[in-house]
Amino acid sequence: MIKMHPSLLVAMKVLDLLLADPRADVFEASVKTFDNGREQGFRLEFTPKNVTPENYSRRICWAENRNSDDLVVYRQDAKMEILWDKGKYFAWTEEQLVVDYIFQLLEEELGEKSTFTP
Repeated sequence: MIKMHPSLLVAMKVLDLLLADPRADVFEASVKTFDNGREQGFRLEFTPKNVTPENYSRRICWAENRNSDDLVVYRQDAKMEILWDKGKYFAWTEEQLVVDYIFQLLEEELGEKSTFTP
């Protein structure tokens, strides 16, 4: 039997919740995979409204942390650097909190505000 790796299943739960959330209709972003050695998950790629060569594309990444069962969310700055030391951690059971945090980051980055309140 072919099985998905357990750490990817955790990230997939977040992705499923994210895509099913009505707030997802407000933002323009694409989902891609994220691989950082022992951390595999997903990332959102999007372009801020005031596009310049310095801030052309941004990323928000999430995965199960390599050293624990926690979920971690990383963001990318305008220099295309992932801010590893500023990752935000959540218990592996807090998938909805991860989704809420991702939407908060999207609102900050894109200047859009969803009228939906969870």
